[in-house]
Formats: sequence, structure tokens, C-alpha cells
Amino acid sequence: MPVVDVLAAVEDLQSRAARYDEARDYEAGRHQYPYATPGFRAKFAWILKAARANLCPAVVSAFTDRVELEGWDGTGAAAAQELTANGRLRRVLNLAVREAWTVGDAYVLVWPNARGDMVPRFHRADQVTFAPDPEDPGAFAWVTKLWVDADHVGHASVYYPDRLERWETVAGVRTSKADVVTWPAQENAWRPATDDDGPEVAYASVGVDGIPWAHLAYDPNDDGGHGHSVLRDVIPLQDGLNHALHSVLVNVEDYAEPLRALLGFTPSKELDPTTGRQKDVPIQIDPTTKKMYAVTGEGSRLVQLEPPDSQNILAVMESFGSWIARIVGIPASDVVPDLGNVPSGTALRVLSARRTAAVRDFTTDITPDLAHLMHLLGVQDATPRWVDPAPTDETERWDVAVKRDGIGFPLVENLKAMGWTEEDAEAVVTAGAASEAAVGREARARFEQGQVAALGQ
Repeated sequence: MPVVDVLAAVEDLQSRAARYDEARDYEAGRHQYPYATPGFRAKFAWILKAARANLCPAVVSAFTDRVELEGWDGTGAAAAQELTANGRLRRVLNLAVREAWTVGDAYVLVWPNARGDMVPRFHRADQVTFAPDPEDPGAFAWVTKLWVDADHVGHASVYYPDRLERWETVAGVRTSKADVVTWPAQENAWRPATDDDGPEVAYASVGVDGIPWAHLAYDPNDDGGHGHSVLRDVIPLQDGLNHALHSVLVNVEDYAEPLRALLGFTPSKELDPTTGRQKDVPIQIDPTTKKMYAVTGEGSRLVQLEPPDSQNILAVMESFGSWIARIVGIPASDVVPDLGNVPSGTALRVLSARRTAAVRDFTTDITPDLAHLMHLLGVQDATPRWVDPAPTDETERWDVAVKRDGIGFPLVENLKAMGWTEEDAEAVVTAGAASEAAVGREARARFEQGQVAALGQ
């Protein structure tokens, strides 16, 4: 049992740990604020903790919401659909898809539960790594899962095509407050596990066929390689948004300090014509320019002050939100909603063309991985079928159907193109028809009625 694979897994996982942590933290709102000096953090810690406009979750959701499993094809489609309908597999896939877009990689392990049933188990990117098969990059040479138990002992489970090897650290491992593990990279720091399962588990004893893992990656550089976070170009802009937002708030706070200092000045006096008595001259502010004038009186030092416009915060957020949307290729309304100007139809598809292409590339890439996952669950020949990430709306479908009808497409096919099932389309053209001519009249009448209803005429 060579420990060299464990050491390779530790090195590989730790080489990507920082970017996994960064993407996960930003999506969760735990931003780093690289522009904040120690003095800034000490003085304005309340702003860094409370004032936040996190657009990262909206970016991730703009893509993952369009990765939707429609069904399964193949001889095992019915069995695959039954497995998906029970809820657990769908939950695991939802977690894995969001993890893959957020940090770049996600994993699913298929392993027997206490009853002996094969069940899928979601794993985060920072828990698993692998080596691709040099002769088949789409397959694994091995997969390693790393974790720390309650006694701070590190564990490594190495899955090979024919067996599972278990390793553990000789001493405890160090874990930071952020649960970042410092894994030992020395050969003598690891030993075969001493638990009841023994150092090796033969797959035949647990009913597993081959390496029981599936890997989902977003935008990998290599065939069978690791992916990248969709947030990699968003994080610098999120930092810019935070900086702009904090700068406005800090300027307002700094402006308030001299105003508070002015409370102690001695104002000048003038005669109040309504009472005949003297009164204090108030601070004069020009509301059109937001400038302060005529601050006079004994001990006063300020004669003019231009306060920042805190109302620009919304404009700053909208500007950065639109910029982020352009960078990742999604409509700005997905990041900065504007209920009065949300695109639809053709306009929406044009604006979201890059997103549509990214979603289709992702589903194409993970289709064999999900087919492999279903194979591990005991279902042969089941290929996932995905919902179109950029569907046409009803009015557009009617427009296409009318054009198809004009060049002679069968009415049944036109109705199917409208989203009707084949049974419903056949029923429309056959119900109550005694002759071919009657079939045509009834089908056309229903077709035109639906068109009128769809167009609101």
C-alpha cells in the first residue's frame, strides 16, 4: 500500500484550497476587504461588518437556476426517473451543481447505507481530490477523501478501481479557526488506519463496481481536470463595490465629526423683527448645492463645507451590478432587478447568450458524469436530458407555429412544437371528426383559437 498517493492527494488539494476558500467565502458574504488598512479596520469595523452589498449569490444563482434536469433517456430511463423522484438524488445534484459553479468542483460518492442500499452522498470540493487515468483522462486513477475526526486525527480514504485503502495521521492535525486544515506532507506522518474496517476494503464486499465517485466541474481547462469558479472575475469587482460603498459611508461619518465639533461655537446675534429680541444666527445651508455657508461666530473655524451625497450609494451599486453582469455574461436585471425594465423574449436571449452557452457547455460536460453516477446506483443506460436554459415564451412559439403552418407543416407537429404532448395533439385533430375534411376544420379552428388567446386578441 503506497503512501505516495496520499501525499500526492494532500499536495494537490492544498494547492487549490485557497481559491476554494475565497470563492466560498465571497458567495457567503465573508469578504476580505483587501483595501482596508489596519487603521481603517480599527476605526470603521462596524462598516465592514454591517455595510455589505453582496452580489456573488445572485451571479451564481443566475446560472445554476437554469441547470434543470428534465428527465432521462435510454433503456434505464424509467428506473432513473424513479430514483430522481424520491428526492435524495435531486437534492444531492442541486448541491453539487451549485458547488461546482461556486468553487469549480463538486463530488458525489455512491456508497451503501446501514441497510445496504446504494445512496448518493454530496461532497464539497475541499474534501476530495483525484488523479486522472493517464490512459483515459475522463476516468480516475484514484480518488482520495480527506477529513478530520473529533479527536483531530486526519484521515485519507483512497479509492482505487478495485479496492479502498484507509490511512490516518500518526499525530493530530492543526485546524485554524476557519476550519482550514494543515495536512502533513511527510511519509512518516501517515500510517494504515487501525479502525475495525481494516486498512483495505474490497469493493466486492460492499457491492461497488469500480471507483464509486462522480466529479462535476465548471469550465475545466483539461479533459477530466479541475474546474474554475464562476466568481473568479466577479470577486475583484465585488471588492470595488465594497470599497465604493464603504468610502461613501466613511465620508458621511467623517463629515459628521466637524458638525459635532461646531455645536460648541458661539453664534452671532441678530434682531428678530417679530419679537424685537435678539436671536442666534443659524448655520445656513444651500439645499441646491448642499454647501454650508455663513458659519460665523466667536471661536468658529469653518466657513464652508461640502458634504458627500449619500444618495449616490444606490447609483454606485447599480453601476457595479451592471458591470458584474457584463463581465459574466448575464442580463443586468438578474443582478440589479428593475421591475419596470426586465427584458423578455428575443431581447432576453440576446442579452443572456453567453450564459446560455455556458449552461449548455456545463450540462454537456457533466452528462457522462451523471450517466456514470446512475450506473453506480444500479441503473444501466440512463442519460440525463436537460431543460432548455433559454426557452421561448408562448407568444414566440405561436409566431413560429403560424410560420410553420404557412409553409405546410402538419398541424400535429405544430401543436407539439407549442409544448403540447403528442397525445393531446393527436386528440385535437381526431376528436369528433368523421372525415379528413372535418379533421382539418376542427384542428385549424382550435389552432386559430389558441393563437388568438395567446396574442390577447
